[in-house]
Amino acid sequence: MPVEKPQFPRTSELDLAEGVGLMAYDNGRVRWTLMNQARELARSGHYADHAPILAQIETEAGFEKVRRWIDERAFRAQLNRLCEMAQSKHG
Repeated sequence: MPVEKPQFPRTSELDLAEGVGLMAYDNGRVRWTLMNQARELARSGHYADHAPILAQIETEAGFEKVRRWIDERAFRAQLNRLCEMAQSKHG
């Protein structure tokens, strides 16, 4: 029974895969940074809930993709809780 030789990707395919991996990594870092920025804004005591925080970050970042990256139900709930805690602390 003959053994098949493994098929190795061409250089261009490797370059493409590496580029996509780096892009995903950069997007992950950006998302993490934006989420931390949103948490800091929530802790400031200047916001009643998540809506103006997400709007501000979207405006500052300059693109609408931000909402898809950080506008998730669980994260909105976290921001709302942080806002509530900050509001009660700063009165």
